[in-house]
Amino acid sequence: MHSLLYVLIYGLIFASLYGIMTVGFSLICGLGGFFDITLPAYMMVGAFLIVKMDPYMGHWSVLVVIVLMGLLCLVHYTLFIRPQRDNPYRVFFATILLALGVESVMAVLFSAGYSFKIMPLLSGTIDLAGVDVRRQLILGGVIGWAALFALLYLTSHTNIGRAIVAIPQSVRGSQVVGLDVVKIQMLVYFVGGMLLGVGAYFYGGYIGVSVHMWGYPMIIMFTITTLGGLGSIKGMMLATLLIGILEVAVVTWIDPRIRAFVLLGVAVAILVYRPKGIAGIRIG
Repeated sequence: MHSLLYVLIYGLIFASLYGIMTVGFSLICGLGGFFDITLPAYMMVGAFLIVKMDPYMGHWSVLVVIVLMGLLCLVHYTLFIRPQRDNPYRVFFATILLALGVESVMAVLFSAGYSFKIMPLLSGTIDLAGVDVRRQLILGGVIGWAALFALLYLTSHTNIGRAIVAIPQSVRGSQVVGLDVVKIQMLVYFVGGMLLGVGAYFYGGYIGVSVHMWGYPMIIMFTITTLGGLGSIKGMMLATLLIGILEVAVVTWIDPRIRAFVLLGVAVAILVYRPKGIAGIRIG
């Protein structure tokens, strides 16, 4: 019973952390109809910025980095994505190369074998039904789920949110009715970048910050986006909950060394048997 509670509690918390990392990735990929693999690498950059700025700015560094991450992703869209956004294959392979380039640069600037620490906002643990949980993780979980439900409301009850959902279904139709596709894509990249900054703080604070920390989040983002379906916030929320609980269950009851293998297996199975995911929309 204790292990089941552990899996459910930590699964819910990690689902929120993965969700806040993935929602920007999912929105961007759903809006453009392509996978931008550079985004997890930029999250690593944001984590390193927090580490280096924290001694001078304290916890204010987190807010500064969140804004900087939004600007970084906006510049990334303008320079690398916008010129080739109509060719998803070119975007996919170009962003893979760019992500590897970012990792190489960070490996030169920082020791590849060293993990840096991020100071938490909250220290200590809380006992939840006999399970000790870090206060920092609970804070991340609350922020994560709040952000997810806020984005769900945005895409369901606001004009800009409806535009974000409508564009992937028909870019030409969206242009006909007067939507500025480029400006909306720029907005999504900026917001998605800020969410990556939040994810960089909480995820990097939990596992440590290193030049290789972006690899596993890339698997998480790809799996959740594939399972939930491109362009669907509801599907992504359900997928992130399932993946969070599945990962903790594998680590707790089976073997932590195979968690990436299990998640990749889920992604492959979804691509083969249900390419649209749980609640994906048609990309046209």
